[in-house]
Amino acid sequence: MNRNATFFGIILILIGVVVASGIILGQKNAPLPEKISDEEIRYAISPVTDDDHILGNPEAEVIFIEYADFKCSFCREFHSTMEKLVEEFGKNGDLAWVYRHFPREDALQDNNSLSTISAVAAECVADIGGEPKFWQFVSKVNQELPASFTQDDLEDVAMSLSIEKEKYDECLADQKFRDKIKKSIEDGLIIYKYDSDFGTPYTIIVTQSGDQVEMIGAQDFSYLKEIVSQLLNKTPQ
Repeated sequence: MNRNATFFGIILILIGVVVASGIILGQKNAPLPEKISDEEIRYAISPVTDDDHILGNPEAEVIFIEYADFKCSFCREFHSTMEKLVEEFGKNGDLAWVYRHFPREDALQDNNSLSTISAVAAECVADIGGEPKFWQFVSKVNQELPASFTQDDLEDVAMSLSIEKEKYDECLADQKFRDKIKKSIEDGLIIYKYDSDFGTPYTIIVTQSGDQVEMIGAQDFSYLKEIVSQLLNKTPQ
């Protein structure tokens, strides 16, 4: 990795590769994840911070970092699976889930895509209503709205969570979360430089002991339960 190259130049190169390879496609089904040993890939993964959306114990032994897109059909499927996984292992503080935006159309420089608008809407809901509202919004969009949802549908979901409309509209117009989403996209593109299978959903599993494994696509609950149980040195029930 040439650390002297400008970041802008890197992003342009990566975007070109994205277009050529079809990264915008959602992903499903993958072999068992392998531990990440390449230090350059580790370098590319941004650490979890207070700016992240975290469901569960931030100090959990196992943390799932997911890159997702509201318009990705596999992400919608994977969301309910992850909620079930957090319910299974999060109640004891063993597992946490970090949600990061990767609106695929924005990765192709369409800054007004509904994927990006959805991500901004989720951030606005969190900013106005607090972190629990963020997760409720994400859940409702993924599980209650049709795949062909509109921007008006997003507003309806926000209003159903008692988000003040005037503040919501102001937040969307202000676009103050665009930089945060752009940073998440840039992180995803850097990971893609080292892993050409990067798409949505894409999950990096990290442990307090320092292990990192990658998981591609929308895996089912039994598969995820087996992985988490192994990482926790537990036997699936």
